Amino acid sequence: MAFERRLFFRSLIFPLLLGGVYFAQMHFPVLFKQCALWSAHPYWWQFFTNGFLSGNPVHLLINMWGLWFVCFQFAPQIRISFLFIYFVLFSAASSYLYFRLCMPSHATLVGASGGVYSLLGFLSWFYRRDRFDLFYPRNFSVPVLPTMIFMLVLEFFVAWYWVPVLAWHLHLIAFGLSILTALLVNAVYSVIHWLASDEPLNRVFLPVFTALCRVKEAVKVTQPVLETN
Repeated sequence: MAFERRLFFRSLIFPLLLGGVYFAQMHFPVLFKQCALWSAHPYWWQFFTNGFLSGNPVHLLINMWGLWFVCFQFAPQIRISFLFIYFVLFSAASSYLYFRLCMPSHATLVGASGGVYSLLGFLSWFYRRDRFDLFYPRNFSVPVLPTMIFMLVLEFFVAWYWVPVLAWHLHLIAFGLSILTALLVNAVYSVIHWLASDEPLNRVFLPVFTALCRVKEAVKVTQPVLETN
């Protein structure tokens, strides 16, 4: 139980950061203007910063819960710093694709949900045979990938009938991009492993293979993150 309590409070780091940014944007409106992603002539840094902003208190609470959920699931074996890096990179990539493919004109994009769905997609692919632990303490679990697909379908209907401003396209793009990235990492890892096993090519590909080992270690592919109840 002591470990569970430490994990619970450590998982609050990201949500509290999001809450602090929201507090700052309420007191300094220029922060929202400069860091939100605008459909007309966006600056490059806005693809990286829009994920830390929130549109209103309800939006903030949903995003805080999403980040807490990700950290609660994966922080036991993945360092918070890696989760932060993955979040920023995936959030920027999915925001850019959303901007290029289907962002409405005269629109503004804010919110951490793109990064959350990216993290869940990327990591849940490696742990697709495991289960999400719901609630605290960990006393109820659901399968990973079916749950993610169900959430995306549910969001589509919610956006279609009740909340038209919900950027479900972004969530779908983020989830698909993260799955493709996980497949690519796994494929490159396998190819480099095969090349490095050949003695003449060992010196050339061993450094690359070592770097990929560190990437896979960061997501702990060979060890389950999620406990099965």
